[in-house]
Amino acid sequence: MKEEKKWDTFCDELNWTKYEVEGIAELRREYGNGSSRIEYYWENPDLAPVVAKGITAFLSFWSGGPFRSFRLLLYKKEKVDVESFFKRYYEDCLKFMSNEEEKNPFIKERKSANKLTLLHLDNEERLFIESKLIFDEVKEWERPTIEIIEKAALSYTKWVKEFYSKAKPILTFPEYLQINEREQLAKRLKEEFSTEKGKGIRLMIEALKVNKPSLLTIGNRQGKAIYTAIKTYFDRDIGSRQGVLDYKFDTKVDEIDLSAIKLKLDFILKSINSK
Repeated sequence: MKEEKKWDTFCDELNWTKYEVEGIAELRREYGNGSSRIEYYWENPDLAPVVAKGITAFLSFWSGGPFRSFRLLLYKKEKVDVESFFKRYYEDCLKFMSNEEEKNPFIKERKSANKLTLLHLDNEERLFIESKLIFDEVKEWERPTIEIIEKAALSYTKWVKEFYSKAKPILTFPEYLQINEREQLAKRLKEEFSTEKGKGIRLMIEALKVNKPSLLTIGNRQGKAIYTAIKTYFDRDIGSRQGVLDYKFDTKVDEIDLSAIKLKLDFILKSINSK
């Protein structure tokens, strides 16, 4: 913490690069004295001290992000839906946690959404304790806002538990695949189909469906969930949902392309089974 005689104001900002690249929410504070800045946050955010982490940080930044913050909406006395911020943060965190597991070559079986959620809750309890400074060092005119943020942050873990218990189980792409080596197959599909979009992804799905035995079954009203699972797992633009799911497979027109994808799938399966 800075000595009071050296500064008379401060501004809090989320380190967006760290959040968007690593999935880590850190609120860093830039102190100032009159019109002079003590820490030059935008030149080197790592020099600015961390005053909040986790959901507290996500609710407490002022501006500079891709959408208006919870703290800013409170300041402007505008209507604010804290659950929309909770949902955005929760889904972002689980996405990054899942991606980190995928990148680790020593993990043979990825954690389920339930296990990732429990791990996320443990992390958040620890991060809330590490966010003490933002509640202790407060501008008097902003104290009511910070108190609302503190109450919201305290209620986050309860919201996650209730939200997750009500939500339908969210399956990852590997969990949809009907094969014992589902993790290996999903990884190879991601590698081999690294540029396909729309029709190409649709034909990949078709090849999985018609394989003998079938490797993928799409149940009633399950298409959207499978599209989302593939898009999340591939972690890139795979084309619009309509472009993938609504593409009408034409035996005469698409048979050559589908045959080529079947050969690629056969090669993947043989390489998996040979290990």
